[in-house]
Amino acid sequence: MKSKIIKAGYLTIVATIMIAFTRAFITDSCPSVETGHFNVGSNSQNLEYTLWDTRTRRVVIDVSPATARINVYLLDEEGINLLYDEGCLQSVFSLEDVDGCDFTYQPQYRGAYLFIIQNSSNRTASISKRIISQGLEWDILQFSAVLGIAGVAMFLLPRLLRREKR
Repeated sequence: MKSKIIKAGYLTIVATIMIAFTRAFITDSCPSVETGHFNVGSNSQNLEYTLWDTRTRRVVIDVSPATARINVYLLDEEGINLLYDEGCLQSVFSLEDVDGCDFTYQPQYRGAYLFIIQNSSNRTASISKRIISQGLEWDILQFSAVLGIAGVAMFLLPRLLRREKR
């Protein structure tokens, strides 16, 4: 029984190292870029759902023509629920009456997010949006640390108990 616990601890440690190094080196060294182009009619809006992990996001939105003005809202899951249940707009990030934007957002948790881009001008606006994901997935690294501690405990505890019996 003790040897099975030690083996399980060893396998847990190996799995932890693989997860941590894979997520740390691959995601941190390889920023990902999502792009999109769309038109938003005069006095209308565009909704776009996305699923995000906990990597830092740089959002760049360009608007054409330069005289067009937009409002940009980013909602997390709580804000999405409030919008649909109560009609209340509670965003985690917002800019109003701008001709484009460049901002960085750090999601606190994995989940659904909603971009609302409203065109407040009386002409159609052409929107170009880029989202650059960079950095580490902190939630996975935290989980890996807890898993690693459990693996070390499973690996060492039977050995320590064996020494105490002697």
